[in-house]
Amino acid sequence: MVSNPSPCPDGIFSYPKSEPIFRFGLNAFCKVGILDDAEIAFANMGRMIDGKPSVAIYNILINGYARRREHEKAMAVYEKTIKDRVKPDVFIFNTLIRSCRNSLFGLALEMFKEMKDKGRSPNVSSFHTLIKGSFRERKFEEGTGMAYEMLELGCQLSNVTYEILVDGLCRG
Repeated sequence: MVSNPSPCPDGIFSYPKSEPIFRFGLNAFCKVGILDDAEIAFANMGRMIDGKPSVAIYNILINGYARRREHEKAMAVYEKTIKDRVKPDVFIFNTLIRSCRNSLFGLALEMFKEMKDKGRSPNVSSFHTLIKGSFRERKFEEGTGMAYEMLELGCQLSNVTYEILVDGLCRG
């Protein structure tokens, strides 16, 4: 695709199906853990498509790094998302919060605050991750406070939420 970018007769504009093809390729590279090739494909895609990539493309790459526990690289892609003026969605924030394991819990709380500052509403997954992290850090008041904040923002408590709360408080 890179050497022969446009099957259109004019060859002036990019092929409209380029981004979905790259999305499929990026997803495959990330699932099998070939992130160096995913980065190359991402760079090539940026040169080939008209306009900026969708937020889903950035999310695939961030998720790939988060699954490999390479938080610094995931954050670098997030910063590129901001630099490219693509609005991060709640999925990107949830992935970054989830990638902040154990010693990075403070950073997870910062990402949560940034999510709200950027006008993205946290969902149940955001809260579950933060409540589990609070209990893991032995900060029980913060964990239960997150549950109250969850209710204030209109998120329903699910069976999973109750299991997390009961398990965390019993361990404490």
